[in-house]
Amino acid sequence: MAAASSCSGEWFRGRVKAVLSGDTLVVMGLAEEIPPETTIVLAHLLAPRLANREGKDQPFAWKSREFLRKLCIGEVVVFKTVYTIPNTNREFCSVLLDDSTNIAEEVVQGGWAKVKEARGRRVTRMHAELLHLEQIAKINGKGLWDKSPRAIAAAVRNLAPSAVANPWNLKAKDLGADKNKLEAIVEHVRDGSCLYVYLQLPSGAFQFVKVFVAGIQAASMGRRNNNNNDESKSTSSTENEVSPEYGWEAKHYTEIRVLSRVVRIASKGFDKYGCLVGTVYYPAGTEEKNLALELIKNGFAKYVDWSASKMDVEAQKELKAAELEAKNNKLKMWTNYVPPSPRSQKPSPKAVSNNLRATKPKAVSKNFTGQVTEVVSGDCIIVADDSVPFGSPGAERRINLSCIKCPNMANPDEKSEPYAREARELLRRRLIGRQVQVSMEYVPTANGSTDQNGTTETQVFLLSQGKDSEDVSPAAGGQEPGLNVAQLIISRGFGTVVKYRDNNKERSHYYKKLLEEESGAVTRGKGIHSFKIPPVMHVTDLTTASQKAKEYLPTLQRNKRMAAIVEHVLSGYRYKIFVPKDACSIVFSLSGVKCPVRKEPYSDEAMSLMRRKLMQRDVEIEVETVRNGAFVGCLWESNTNAGVTLLEAGLARLQTSFEANKITDGRLLAEAEQLARKQKLKIWSDVNSEADEKDLSANGVTSKAKT
Repeated sequence: MAAASSCSGEWFRGRVKAVLSGDTLVVMGLAEEIPPETTIVLAHLLAPRLANREGKDQPFAWKSREFLRKLCIGEVVVFKTVYTIPNTNREFCSVLLDDSTNIAEEVVQGGWAKVKEARGRRVTRMHAELLHLEQIAKINGKGLWDKSPRAIAAAVRNLAPSAVANPWNLKAKDLGADKNKLEAIVEHVRDGSCLYVYLQLPSGAFQFVKVFVAGIQAASMGRRNNNNNDESKSTSSTENEVSPEYGWEAKHYTEIRVLSRVVRIASKGFDKYGCLVGTVYYPAGTEEKNLALELIKNGFAKYVDWSASKMDVEAQKELKAAELEAKNNKLKMWTNYVPPSPRSQKPSPKAVSNNLRATKPKAVSKNFTGQVTEVVSGDCIIVADDSVPFGSPGAERRINLSCIKCPNMANPDEKSEPYAREARELLRRRLIGRQVQVSMEYVPTANGSTDQNGTTETQVFLLSQGKDSEDVSPAAGGQEPGLNVAQLIISRGFGTVVKYRDNNKERSHYYKKLLEEESGAVTRGKGIHSFKIPPVMHVTDLTTASQKAKEYLPTLQRNKRMAAIVEHVLSGYRYKIFVPKDACSIVFSLSGVKCPVRKEPYSDEAMSLMRRKLMQRDVEIEVETVRNGAFVGCLWESNTNAGVTLLEAGLARLQTSFEANKITDGRLLAEAEQLARKQKLKIWSDVNSEADEKDLSANGVTSKAKT
């Protein structure tokens, strides 16, 4: 489409992009992606003028503009230049809607514009018809010609002071009680994510307001970005260069959907400069669409945290998912996007659990429920996925809590950071053996990598269940399924929230809540934010000193049945145990029971079973003797003998030197083995029954058990 500069008589076809006043239109071409456009004035007409931000409208100016806007915005029209005025760039045109309806005649019939006098020019047939229609409108008292007191009183809009020149002119109380249903008409589109609108306040007044679309920032149009509202500037070296072309496309995409149209704004608050931030919904047929979501889906905008943090969690998730899909599909501004490659990391001490590591499955689901089997540190746990068969190598999954960092646990011969043990102990008491829901937050990218740290970051929620359910309360709003574990750690002062310089860095949907919890912990002086000297625990390590273990034997024997904590499961019947009363760590073996050793059949299954049953659980032990630096005795978890559990499952056998009358719970152990043999479970699946009876007699099953 080309704009005529003289009375050429040639007709052009275009679409009405905007309506500036009761007699002025912006018309754009139809075919091209960003078509040319021109501003035209309806020939022979003069409509009342609207105020320029400040001041007052001429009477009936707003109603005149609204009549023309509702009549033709977004419609296809044909127009030709009737005349021009020297020394101006304005074209005065005849405009037809649907190739037949004369728009100027419709305006004059409604009484919303005056018809200019000929002033020496020859009166054309079209001009004469307009003069005739004006006389009819005057007689009927339509539009401008309505002289009733009620019409005159409503002829001029009530304009509140502009909130563009001074954003503080708009206050939260002016928006009324329902901030999700603010009606506005878009006057100008600065870029794809910034609008200037006339906001109709509940008081009836109109206010000119600058609105930032919440959660996104559209592609730049090539000029220097002076947006002071971007509260965390990007400094990432991996940020891809975006062509200004996509910025202009983003602006055009927004213009053809919202410019000169009525939109609904759901206010999310104000930025630090007083500008309104909100979600913009525009009509699309019989439904309304979210402008931010549509821009991100089509690759015209990116997710930004400074304004997204004002939105609810589900809305943030939706925008992040849409951005990820646009990146993977390399749409528009993401055409040159290269996913970050994971860094190779050296495994830290806390990543190893005595040579037993949780295996990460190849296909990782976004969300799952499972049982916590190990707490590695305050920000890392291992969860057994309920959907994976028990004992499978992929059942246990390593979970890193997103956006938080806790003090590091060190190797036994090294000193842990302050509060590292307290952070791990808090999670051990609250999570071990409990059901949790894991929500994946950093979804793997198209090339199979995870985030740039090479780890999968998540949020974990402790589900309400069991006898401790009363102290587990979902967060406000009821959107979370239970207690957010990351928030629990931060609120106790056992960790810090990771601060990001890169505005595009992946982060938790609960990042704002985490920051609030951290601020509260700092104010209360909790944990690492305290000015007190950190607590120090001196632990005697008896796991590698056999001579020292012998010296401790009388002390541990005198304690009889005592409380302990299983720190690691070394094999099915051998564990590393911490004894709080004596502040020592020991290697402990079950008396009279032996499991298959490593690489033998069922050894891994025995180990998996005891990890589920004993790992980091509160137990009771009774020491009988010490052999080669390992203490030997009985262990109970919830009053259940661990040896009985192994024997009943067919994953262990009694030692050949076993005598029921010399071992605590000896008779129970023998009966458990006999039951597994009869059922031919696991290691007994290929054993002869007659030989079993001889072995049972040799082990003294008929003897009286020691109690």
